[in-house]
Amino acid sequence: MGLLARPPETPNTARIRFTAGNVLLSHLIQWETQSPDISHCEAIAVIRGKMVIFAAIADSTGVARRVNDAVYNSGVARQTFVDLPMTPKQYTMWVDSLNAGVGQQFDWEGMIGQVLNLPIHKAGANFCSGYVDESLYDCGYFKNKSTGITPINLYRALY
Repeated sequence: MGLLARPPETPNTARIRFTAGNVLLSHLIQWETQSPDISHCEAIAVIRGKMVIFAAIADSTGVARRVNDAVYNSGVARQTFVDLPMTPKQYTMWVDSLNAGVGQQFDWEGMIGQVLNLPIHKAGANFCSGYVDESLYDCGYFKNKSTGITPINLYRALY
């Protein structure tokens, strides 16, 4: 499989990458949300000229900040991007929010709650779309904070 294409970065633009992978968790999310093309999302920022990926990862890492491109293509079958132009102040607030969430645990309880349609959530934990959604709220891009947002619903809210 070749490398996935990446559009060029634009200054003061929050980039959200929505993906679908070839792993079991990806397929379960696609099935549960009835979205064959989206099962994960992550925030991509340009910091001091380098692409930095912020993502809530379903392992012991939780929310991670990755600077290299090696993981950019791992396990991803399809991708789409949504670019959100921001003011310089708003962009700084967005990146600050993303940095503040690094290390947060992955919310397995919330994931189970989504599947069972129950209000289950682990305090202080998050999953990919909740983490990205929260960062957009923190910088003022979204006026209301959501709870339990799925990757496909976040995509629809942004597109």
